[in-house]
Amino acid sequence: MSHIFLLAVASAFYPLLLAAVLLMLDTERPAPLLAAYLAGGVIVSVGLGVAILFALDRSGATSSSHQGTVSPAVDIAVGVLAVLVGLAMATGWDRRLRGKREKPAKTPPKEPWSSRVLSRGSPALAFVVGMVFSLPSFY
Repeated sequence: MSHIFLLAVASAFYPLLLAAVLLMLDTERPAPLLAAYLAGGVIVSVGLGVAILFALDRSGATSSSHQGTVSPAVDIAVGVLAVLVGLAMATGWDRRLRGKREKPAKTPPKEPWSSRVLSRGSPALAFVVGMVFSLPSFY
């Protein structure tokens, strides 16, 4: 039960959501932006949730007679891959690869595009951002 509480607390601090809300609160009229953002998020979340439930129900994945499992080879392959990634990170191999890819910045950094776009105060844009940020993700 404690892991559910921990996940609930972690989901309350969704960084994209916090950044978007803070940017919208910094505008002259934040109420319409926040309402449009909430509407977009609710439409996507509820719509995708209902679609997933209908798809699972029609596929038979929710019936108790169907007990499909993944083969042991898949479990072993995922475990080996996880160990290899852990070893690469422990030995610093990932830092060496990142160092090869990084290029020095030639121009001074400008204001982030998210700040520029969201500071315009468009409810339609806030609606679209709410829809995009509410899509299922690994977080």
